[in-house]
Amino acid sequence: MRLCLLAEAASVHTRRWAQYFAQRGDDVLVLSMRPGRIDGAQVAVVAPARLGRAGYLLGWPAARAAVRRFRPDILHAHYATSYGLLGSLLGWHTYVISSWGSDVTATSRLSRPLLHFAYRRSDAACATSRFLAEATRPYVRPGQEITITPFGVDLARFPFRAPPARDIVTIGAARFRLEAIYGLDVLLEAFARVGGPQARLAIYGDGPTRAPLLARAGELGVADRVDLPGFVPHEQLPARLAELDLFAMPSIVPEAFGVAAVEASAIGLPVVASAVGGLPEVVRHGETGYLVPPGDIDALASRLRELVADHALRARLGTAGRAFVTECYDWTANAGRMAALYARLMEAASRRPVVSS
Repeated sequence: MRLCLLAEAASVHTRRWAQYFAQRGDDVLVLSMRPGRIDGAQVAVVAPARLGRAGYLLGWPAARAAVRRFRPDILHAHYATSYGLLGSLLGWHTYVISSWGSDVTATSRLSRPLLHFAYRRSDAACATSRFLAEATRPYVRPGQEITITPFGVDLARFPFRAPPARDIVTIGAARFRLEAIYGLDVLLEAFARVGGPQARLAIYGDGPTRAPLLARAGELGVADRVDLPGFVPHEQLPARLAELDLFAMPSIVPEAFGVAAVEASAIGLPVVASAVGGLPEVVRHGETGYLVPPGDIDALASRLRELVADHALRARLGTAGRAFVTECYDWTANAGRMAALYARLMEAASRRPVVSS
């Protein structure tokens, strides 16, 4: 199979999709706005990132030429309002669009017609969760199936660790960027109510809310028990998660999927998350962790306090979390879903009559 991905080459998710198919022996080309190295795949930059959103339109000639040279069996755009729009202008089939989150959940008056335009020119649509599939549904053709293709977790990279009984219990959170929408200020306020020197809080990531969080920790009198060490590369994340005892995702806005929660569960951590978006799909309340109302400091503090005090409960939820991820979010099985979709689309394309000009 010849597969062309329109996607950010620097994204860990793009790399995983591309490498999965390259390792199967497929020819993979990634067309991106930013450079990136992906083992086994060709990568080409179609327009400089400094052009911003205009680049997805100005990159059309280079992308069109690259696609016509490569002649993929499948052209697959990841992120509907950027690469999805670019792909829809190329006029190539078979064409697939994957929504990733805010591309369909945080739409504007301008972006909604563009989503309609893009999806109506696609042959298939994918989404990372049931929640995101429903958010995508208004833009696809009536009756068109939306295939759920979770990002999943490489279980070998995130090995299960039997939860140890430790004198100091560390609550953790991890984000690529620390932004207000992730409710980390709520987590800090809740942590301050947990009380006792046996609890610590570690928030991994960097961004605009890091300095305010550090300042607020001082105001709350918990600075000596709060650590914000900065950005952690994804390849180092399993080791950092193994240092934690429980994981928190107190998002204020709906999460499209919640891959961080799935990775934490894979390690064997109980997860406390907001009951928004796709998070209730990846955290089973009372089984692998707890769901709390978004922004509810008291509810979050209560669940954190309960878990900090009870090692047996943490161990039970963490063990169940690993089993849940193994059953539902094993990366190999999730990627196999995409491969099966591609096979169906190629089979359907082979049955279409050839129209001579």
